[in-house]
Amino acid sequence: MDRANSSRVAAQEATSKVESEVRRVQLIAGESFAFTPPPRLEGPKLPQDTEAPAVPSEALPELGELFEHQGQRYLAVKTWEQVRQAMPVAGRLKATLVSAVGKKA
Repeated sequence: MDRANSSRVAAQEATSKVESEVRRVQLIAGESFAFTPPPRLEGPKLPQDTEAPAVPSEALPELGELFEHQGQRYLAVKTWEQVRQAMPVAGRLKATLVSAVGKKA
């Protein structure tokens, strides 16, 4: 009998907790909703119509990637097959031909 009474009391407490949670959620759901969008961020600054776009003075490399470090230019290639084709490109760009493959950390 005592176990039945304690189980009934525990069930009543659990039920009352759930009922109070349902009432709280119903109050929240009953509140009116008004969407207020966030303030607009300033868009990117567009160039003036009178300004000419920046155009590179030389063509980009047909092969590899061009890097510059401390005033020295480097043309990096990834395979041995690219070395022979990249030599004239490096000469045109006045760059040192290097390997783009390095040690993995």
